[in-house]
Amino acid sequence: MGIDGIQGKRDKVEIEQQYGKQPKAGDRSKAGPIDHDDHVQFSSESQEFLRIRNLVDATPDIRQDRVDQLRRQIAEGTYSVPSEDIADAILDTWV
Repeated sequence: MGIDGIQGKRDKVEIEQQYGKQPKAGDRSKAGPIDHDDHVQFSSESQEFLRIRNLVDATPDIRQDRVDQLRRQIAEGTYSVPSEDIADAILDTWV
């Protein structure tokens, strides 16, 4: 039975080779040694994405300095939002 184009015998041979068993003569004609040194190499784009992702993950979700500033402005009565911004937010919510 083949799964996604891979025949069952092929998988069996590779497993036998990994565990040091010799494949049967009819399973594979030229079975060479398997390289057991695994390694992964990421592209430069992937490395850049991971670097940026780490920076984003290190950034706190709440900017406490901004929260403190807004809290102070509200307490002093100096915080104001232009009416156009309020109208735009309402329209963005409903449209």
